[in-house]
Amino acid sequence: MPEQQGGLVFGGPSSKPALTVQALTNDYDKVARALDSVIEQGPAGHTHIAAGVDQATIELMGIKGALSRKDPTSEKIVLFFTDGVATLPYGPQFEAENVRAVLRAAGRSQYSDIRIHSFAIGPEALDAPIATVEMARRTGGYFTPVRHPGMLADAVETV
Repeated sequence: MPEQQGGLVFGGPSSKPALTVQALTNDYDKVARALDSVIEQGPAGHTHIAAGVDQATIELMGIKGALSRKDPTSEKIVLFFTDGVATLPYGPQFEAENVRAVLRAAGRSQYSDIRIHSFAIGPEALDAPIATVEMARRTGGYFTPVRHPGMLADAVETV
C-alpha cells in the first residue's frame, strides 16, 4: 500500500509539498529575489510534480490559499521545469501511483483552462517522462526534452 501524501515529510511536519514564494507579478525584480531564495534553499531530493501543478492552478485561478489574484483577462500558462520523475506523493517505489497523481492534477488544470508546457531537463528526467509528456498533452501544452541544462533558454523560446 502506498504511503499517503504527507506520509513522507521533508522540512518538518508543517512543510507543504509545494508553496508559492512570490505572487504572480510583472515586477521582475521581485521574481528574481524569489528565485534567489529558492536557489538558497536548494533541492529536497524528491519530485512532487502533482503538488507543483496543483499549486500553479491555485495561483492562476486565485482560489483559496493563493497569494495571487485571479486575472480573468489573462491566458493561463504554466512553464513546468523538472530534472526528475515523479517520486511523490507515494514514494519512489510507487511510480505508477505517482504518475496517476500527476495526471489527476493535470486534469484539474485542464478543467480550469490552464495549459502546461513541460520541460524535462537532463538524463534522469528523460529516462521515464510519462508524467511530463502526458500533463502537457492533456492540457494542450508542449513537452520539450532538454538534454543539457545550458540549452534550456533556447528550448523555452521555441515554445
